Amino acid sequence: LGGSQKVLEVGGPPFLLPSVQRDKVYDLKTILPRVNGSSDKKSFVIGAGAGPWPRLSRNCE
Repeated sequence: LGGSQKVLEVGGPPFLLPSVQRDKVYDLKTILPRVNGSSDKKSFVIGAGAGPWPRLSRNCE
């Protein structure tokens, strides 16, 4: 990796304990332009994650 790296943590264990907070839903397509300062910049996202449970009406980890 090179260039201008940024580390961003979205969500995480605090939203799972003491119980799951299902109202916390994140869309990386809307978050990344704010981090990059522009929607024109390319981004590479890596890490653990869960699928869009509201669209599937079930857990999709």
